[in-house]
Amino acid sequence: MTLKISEFLFLFKCQVLFLPLSNTIVTCFKDDSLFVWDSETLKCKFQLPVPPEEAKQPHYRTLATPRDGRLLVAGGR
Repeated sequence: MTLKISEFLFLFKCQVLFLPLSNTIVTCFKDDSLFVWDSETLKCKFQLPVPPEEAKQPHYRTLATPRDGRLLVAGGR
């Protein structure tokens, strides 16, 4: 079975942001995990920590960045 990208994003409630100046892809999933990928090799550069269980979960819904890509904003709840 092969999934289209839109089907994958719907099933996993994932947000994706492409940063062309740094060849980077940022993804966030419904478990509030944020991953940063190299768009050429598709290798994970790093993962941002998920908030602890006892903390209020942010439930990220959107990602944004300025043109220069030096700052990442993740919003939710």
